[in-house]
Amino acid sequence: MTPYQGLLDTPWSKEKTLITTNNHVNIGGTTNRSLWVRHVNGKEGGSTEDDNLYLNYANGKDVWIGGTKNSNLINNGSIRSTGILSLRKSSSAIGDIISLYGDRIGKTSNYGFGVESGVLYSKAVEQHRWYLNKNADNGTSAKMELTNNRLFISDKLGIGTRDTKGYKLAVAGKAIAEEVVVKLKGSWPDYVFKKDYNLPTLKQVEQQIKDQGHLENIPSASEISREGIALGEMNKKLLQKIEELTLYTIDQEKRIEELEKEKVKIKLLEDKLNTLLREVKK
Repeated sequence: MTPYQGLLDTPWSKEKTLITTNNHVNIGGTTNRSLWVRHVNGKEGGSTEDDNLYLNYANGKDVWIGGTKNSNLINNGSIRSTGILSLRKSSSAIGDIISLYGDRIGKTSNYGFGVESGVLYSKAVEQHRWYLNKNADNGTSAKMELTNNRLFISDKLGIGTRDTKGYKLAVAGKAIAEEVVVKLKGSWPDYVFKKDYNLPTLKQVEQQIKDQGHLENIPSASEISREGIALGEMNKKLLQKIEELTLYTIDQEKRIEELEKEKVKIKLLEDKLNTLLREVKK
């Protein structure tokens, strides 16, 4: 073979349409030039067999597709990455559309998947988790955080409904739980048992029922239908009524005991009177 014309300073050879060299190829020298080709195939390093195609294999630089004009990368197979995979921008820039196994603040040990700036991020290597509507602050500003053992929502949660009526949790339907703990900010109604508690008389209770149709401090049926029931506050009110009822029962028990004593006294007097009457008849 004769050296290919125009490339005499490197050991090139040409056979029909095949150009080969055992050395590096520099197109453009120290300036930018273009290479126009229809197909590029990878070659096995020690033979002429087909193999993987490596771009920027050892220099650590990026590969750009499109340059100054927008171009699409069309792939008929899978896209795999052994490092960071980012679409649209680098994984350390605000405004990513997708980042895989990396995050926008450059901590590859923290996050594993992100879609759209500040909207969704996926798992940390240390613990599987999802973030919704977060900024690049390790999830501290996230609206929602889902881990393998906890769900955190910063604002409101609606189950079966989007309208929570301003409540932190709204469930449109039935709910079941083995235990519900309610902690009230106000005092528990043990004050009923204090000596200075103003216990209504049963006459006052009777008049309240006649006038209002329900016990004092207990919401009416129309209020319950309109506002619902606050479980913690309702239990507090019901306990207050139970404790008042306990005091009424204790007081009635004392009255009954006094009546029993009076009954015994009356029985003794009756027996004495009957004895005297029998003596008189004799």
